[in-house]
Amino acid sequence: MANTFLTPDFVVNAAQDAALILSANLVASNLVSRQFEQLLAGGVPTVGPSGGSVDVKIIGADTANTQNHRLTPGALTVSDVTETSVRVEALHYVYVKKKLNTKEKTYELDNFSAKYTMPAMVGIANEIDSFMIRKIAGGFARNISGTAGTAASSTAHILACRKVLQDNLVPLAPRVAIIGTTSESSFLGLDHFVNRDYGEDGATALRQAAMSTRYGINWFVDQNVGTFSYGYTTGTILSNGALTSGTTATVDGFTAATGTVNEGARFKISGDTQEYVVTADTDIVGNAAALPVYPAIGTGWADGAAVTFQTAHTEDVVFHPGMVAGAVIAPAALMSNSAVGGFDGLSIRVSFESTTSDSTVGAADFVLYDVYVGAKVTRPEGGAVLQG
Repeated sequence: MANTFLTPDFVVNAAQDAALILSANLVASNLVSRQFEQLLAGGVPTVGPSGGSVDVKIIGADTANTQNHRLTPGALTVSDVTETSVRVEALHYVYVKKKLNTKEKTYELDNFSAKYTMPAMVGIANEIDSFMIRKIAGGFARNISGTAGTAASSTAHILACRKVLQDNLVPLAPRVAIIGTTSESSFLGLDHFVNRDYGEDGATALRQAAMSTRYGINWFVDQNVGTFSYGYTTGTILSNGALTSGTTATVDGFTAATGTVNEGARFKISGDTQEYVVTADTDIVGNAAALPVYPAIGTGWADGAAVTFQTAHTEDVVFHPGMVAGAVIAPAALMSNSAVGGFDGLSIRVSFESTTSDSTVGAADFVLYDVYVGAKVTRPEGGAVLQG
């Protein structure tokens, strides 16, 4: 049965349908901890018109104490509760606005979904996953295995990355990997992934090209994985002032007067053999930026020392899902012809509007799908970039 266009029921059903389709098309966004969406929303499945943010509390692991009870035991040492917080910001606005180019005023929901909602959700899902992958790979960029920019292709590459996690005391389960098509094509040629001798699921990998669980890691392929973007890092970049310590590197000489250096960008500075990683997206202002870095500066930097950004790493990453906070959350519904649909924690807004003042298209009807996205690595030791 057809629905009268723009009835409240149709709008609500279209929004709920959009949420279901969006969830089904996400990969990376479904592999992070998203229980913070309700904190961002203050208990409701939406945020304000400019997005939202929340401080996520992180409680670190305790260090155990010991006593030798062959000797007289002493007083027990009391451990303090050490609590820190990480701000997760859902400020990345993603939308698709489409003109309704039919003059009919009745639709069946299935037909509307096929023509409008499904293509829009695929596009939005790709953008959300691309954003999430950049934030995940950038947040774990201080832990890199292999050669920067080289896709992993062998079991040795996997084991080298796994060793990084082991050395960082990352919990054994769960662990997930998000890899791109280049690494996938190599791994699907390895006996460990497709041979039934290494597990019953190997046959599935061979028949359906579905990645198996191997080395304690659940493997997922995302077509949006590629080479990590450092952002705006071109120019004759120099240290601005001498430095002997600290975690902020003030530099200038960027070609761009404004722009962003992305979290996860790696660089070296003349006179220091250490490779540093930028720990937060940082704005360039007047061709200069104050870059937060890891590790702390331990060698004296001369004023005017040359800064060289290193070869960009891949976005293939292995991590514990609990070490990343993410959110996919809608702006609040408008007063009319707008609704928010939700599924499995995420939400998205669908709004209909008409205009008679657009000089380009004249009178027209539109549908707008929009959502805010946020992601932050909360425990940088909890993952590693996988490379060859």
